[in-house]
Amino acid sequence: MYRTYYTHQESNDWASKVVTDKPLGYIERLQLALFAKHSRLDLVHKSMPPPILVNLLWTLPIIRDIVKGRSGWLEPQRGNLLDVGCGNGDFLALMDYIGWDVTGIEPDVQACQIVRDRFQLSVLQGTLETVRLEPRTFDAITAFHVIEHMERPLK
Repeated sequence: MYRTYYTHQESNDWASKVVTDKPLGYIERLQLALFAKHSRLDLVHKSMPPPILVNLLWTLPIIRDIVKGRSGWLEPQRGNLLDVGCGNGDFLALMDYIGWDVTGIEPDVQACQIVRDRFQLSVLQGTLETVRLEPRTFDAITAFHVIEHMERPLK
């Protein structure tokens, strides 16, 4: 049913471009600058927007919420992160880029291969029920767009 689902194909958004070192447009550089502010990182990229613009935008709650959503509202700390249903790995790659140790779980074989080929990240093919994980291994666990795809989510 979900073989052609958008998260199982390579994407071309700003975060994916950053981690694969592709050129960014101005709006994408602005998104990167805002994300760097949230992540407390000194991300340097060609032609970054002026800090005054970034700081002004950061005062808007809606902007902060959108930017924080890109990191799953996780605070900018480092640790072990598990992303359940990681799809094409864009989120994993972004979190790896800012310093998290990441692992993904994904039932789709093709999506797992995209993650491995494109980002060289650890992804386990399967589901939470089929993949063996050591207890207390992860500091954070995320699952975006997963529950609505489960046959029996309460189980």
